[in-house]
Amino acid sequence: FLEFNDYEKQLIIGYSNRIIRIFTSMITEDSEGRLAGRFILKHVYNIAGHICTLNSRRLSTKDYELVVSQPGGNLLRFNPNEEKRKKNKTNT
Repeated sequence: FLEFNDYEKQLIIGYSNRIIRIFTSMITEDSEGRLAGRFILKHVYNIAGHICTLNSRRLSTKDYELVVSQPGGNLLRFNPNEEKRKKNKTNT
């Protein structure tokens, strides 16, 4: 889990079918003080090759970098938040 604040955490999963999914965990408290949580799919990435390992490195309190190692010593590094910003700029 990557922790952004007390109420939001992210779960990053690399699948054997070359897909990385990033889920956000939202924890809420109702009026009686009970906690409830759920996972929301935030990003999906298709990787052009097998995923050997998947690591994250914090860049700031809100940003991180994913490092994906692949067979043959290849590394894929990207910031999921930056990729989303690029998509938003393209769509406007």
